[in-house]
Amino acid sequence: MAELLCLENDVDTHERPEGQSPVSSYMDPSIFDNDQVMENLLRAEERYAVNSRLFTCVQGDLTPAMRKTVAQWMYEVCEEEQCRPEVYPLSMNCLDRFLSVMSIRKSQLQLTGTVCMLLASKFRQTKALSVERLCMYTEHSVTREEIMDWELLVISKLKWDLSAIIPNDFVDLLLHRLQLQRDFQSIRAIRSHTQIFITLCATEFEFSTSPPSMVAAAGIITAVSGLVKLTWNQKRELLQRLNEITSIEVDCLQDCQHRIEQLLARSCPELMGNSATASGASASGDYMAKVSSGTTNLETETPETPTDVQDVLF
Repeated sequence: MAELLCLENDVDTHERPEGQSPVSSYMDPSIFDNDQVMENLLRAEERYAVNSRLFTCVQGDLTPAMRKTVAQWMYEVCEEEQCRPEVYPLSMNCLDRFLSVMSIRKSQLQLTGTVCMLLASKFRQTKALSVERLCMYTEHSVTREEIMDWELLVISKLKWDLSAIIPNDFVDLLLHRLQLQRDFQSIRAIRSHTQIFITLCATEFEFSTSPPSMVAAAGIITAVSGLVKLTWNQKRELLQRLNEITSIEVDCLQDCQHRIEQLLARSCPELMGNSATASGASASGDYMAKVSSGTTNLETETPETPTDVQDVLF
């Protein structure tokens, strides 16, 4: 028994997020070196597409601005509960797909978002979010009974198919196939920043209609461009490699990257301004610090119920 090979990495119990396993498994070659895994993900992501016209054809009482307000509140709750990074994007996918097939009132939007967070935590964490705490985050404007009733309604409308493909599912697979010549810490930074960009994209409805593989690939390009000073040829080579892996046109990847950069410019204007003028290690340091703070401006000390999604009257 003493000669058994253990490849899991220990994680400090006091530092690990709530719901995350106390050990982190290694990258299984049978998964990461198998092209069929990537092909299956690319093929399956089409099943979880969001109706791009849901606010004009399905929802008569909702607007994209209301969705963004609830999305930011959902993000704050996920951060407060230290959910895994996959929980928030999956909850937004469930919310958008539900809104694509069923019309709801403005006053029911926060309830729907609450239920979607609960369902996503059940799928992506070992420990689901507490219903009582979710009620508390809504300032008890949502009851336990309502959450239970709407949980059944949401999963029935989604045909019990909640294991949606999200951008996070592609990140490690893409990084593994890109084989970037960087040290371990640099790869971890690229992965971390890509997940931050994915989180920011989930708050905006315009990215919900883009394939998850495209958002993940464009997020990697944006992260690499910010952390590493790439030449034009190196960036073109990176885009071409991602095109070969995902079959997404280079122009589409560049367009998605541009939209992510515009989102960053709106969320953290000083980030884009400094990254264009700074160079070398100082540019990388500023970028890393400000990207990490890019999501903090979505948070408050305690998630508060957005009043504009509770009002019934305009």
